[in-house]
Amino acid sequence: MMEFAVMIMAVSVAVLVVYLVMTLKKLQTSLDTANQTLGEARDAIHSWKGDVQGLVVSVKDLTNQVNRQIDAVDPLMASVRDMGEAIHEVTSSAKEVTESWMGKLRSQAQKASIATKGSWMDWVEAGVKAYHVVRSASKVLQTSPQAVEALQQEVRKDIHEIERDVLKKDRLSGHGGAVTLG
Repeated sequence: MMEFAVMIMAVSVAVLVVYLVMTLKKLQTSLDTANQTLGEARDAIHSWKGDVQGLVVSVKDLTNQVNRQIDAVDPLMASVRDMGEAIHEVTSSAKEVTESWMGKLRSQAQKASIATKGSWMDWVEAGVKAYHVVRSASKVLQTSPQAVEALQQEVRKDIHEIERDVLKKDRLSGHGGAVTLG
C-alpha cells in the first residue's frame, strides 16, 4: 500500500508539474504578447514624438507671428486714438469760436437794428455776410488742425467787413455810435 500511495503522490506531483509547466507557458506567451505590445507602443510614441515636436514648433511660430502682428497694430491704434483726441479738440475749439462769433453777430445785429431803421436790403446783405461767417466756421469743423488758423483769419476778415459796413450805415444815417465785434 505504501507503494501505491507513493505512486499516487508521484502521479499527483507529475500532474501538478505538467499543469504548472502549461500555466508557465501560457504566462510566458502572455508576457511575450505584452512585451510586443509595449514595443509597438514605444515605437508609436517615438514616431509621434517628432510630430508632436513639430506641432509645438508650429504653434510657437504662430504665436510669435500673432504677437508681432499685435505689436504692429498697437502704434496704429495709438495713432487713431491720438487723431480722435485731436479732432475732438479742434471741434471743441471751433464750436467755442463759432458760439463766440454768433453771440457777437447777434449783439451787432441788435445794435444795428436799434441804431438804424434800414431797408430790407441792408438786412439781406447782413444776412449774407453772417452766412459767410457761419460757413467759414463750419469749414473749421471739417478741416484739419493746420487749416484752422487760416480759416480763423478769413472769418475775422468777414467780421471786419460787417463792422465796416455797419459803421458806414451809421455814418450815413447820422448815428455816431460805433459797434465792434472783434
